Amino acid sequence: MSELDFPVLAASAATQAFGFLYGQLGALLQRRRDRRAGVAVPAEEVPVAGTGIVASSVDRFRPDDTVLERRGQELELLAEALEEYVGATELDGQDVRLRRNLGRVRRALEEIYGLEFAISDDDSSESGIRIRQKVTNAHDEVTGIDVESAGASARAEVNQDIDTAHKGSKVVGARIKRLG
Repeated sequence: MSELDFPVLAASAATQAFGFLYGQLGALLQRRRDRRAGVAVPAEEVPVAGTGIVASSVDRFRPDDTVLERRGQELELLAEALEEYVGATELDGQDVRLRRNLGRVRRALEEIYGLEFAISDDDSSESGIRIRQKVTNAHDEVTGIDVESAGASARAEVNQDIDTAHKGSKVVGARIKRLG
């Protein structure tokens, strides 16, 4: 799927999707600046500010700082390109330039977080969170989803590709303490 596959959304849905993606972009850029300045940042730093448009079943994302650093310059350029839309009360979901740049942000975030976002303004569409984890050597615990609670209608798909699970390692698809 290319960045041009970002869906055409109704104005209110485009505005919500922009708010989510631009907010995550800003949080990641701040994390990168903090790390470069020597400020210690926790492994699970980036909270999710979910919407009904961008489906997410987790309350915190785990960014891969190596990927964040590698894609940092691209993220800076994307933030700059999207600045003109900040503060708009309603965005045009058919704006090709907006969709192209949101698609690029989405792909970068998916790589940095190691998951996929389902974005739709159709309540009947199949949405949810999809997590792909590719691990060469698992020594400790590898967990796809770890949340306190998830709603009864929450949808999640976890795909874990682990080459070698060493003795004592633990592979967990989803850990949900309270469902419903």
